[in-house]
Amino acid sequence: MNTDGRSISVPYSSEEDLVFLLSRLGAVTRARLADTLSSFDLTPRQFVVLKILALHQGLSQADLSGRLGIDTSSLVHVIDECERSGLAQRQRRSDDRRRYAVSLTDKGGKLLKAAQASVDDFSDELLAPLSPADREKLRSLLVTVASAHEPKTTVSNPREVSVVR
Repeated sequence: MNTDGRSISVPYSSEEDLVFLLSRLGAVTRARLADTLSSFDLTPRQFVVLKILALHQGLSQADLSGRLGIDTSSLVHVIDECERSGLAQRQRRSDDRRRYAVSLTDKGGKLLKAAQASVDDFSDELLAPLSPADREKLRSLLVTVASAHEPKTTVSNPREVSVVR
């Protein structure tokens, strides 16, 4: 990687090594996404939790864990952080007092909207070399590959699949 953090150096003739290229691009993308979200005091995991909560208010922690592919104990820590920051809240479920429903707060919704705009700008910059049609093709191909290796969940919309580890 160059010192500007924006390009990937490819040693030897690894242009044909897709796994290597995906790994390198993933590392660059994770670092730059974390940097983008840090200005909002969010981690990538917090961001994706807020995104899912915006789509599905009142999910149980177990359902949220399943949708994200994050183990429940790690997710509890992320929700704790979101709750301390006033971005999400837990309430006992009326149908099962042992479980909590997790919801996005108004503050969390506003922060998510602002952070999403910055993430969209980052995404546009990252994918600038691709045409809109190529971006859609890449998204479709990546969803196909990721879906084949994801744990089985109840996610019905492939656009909701997110791997944030």
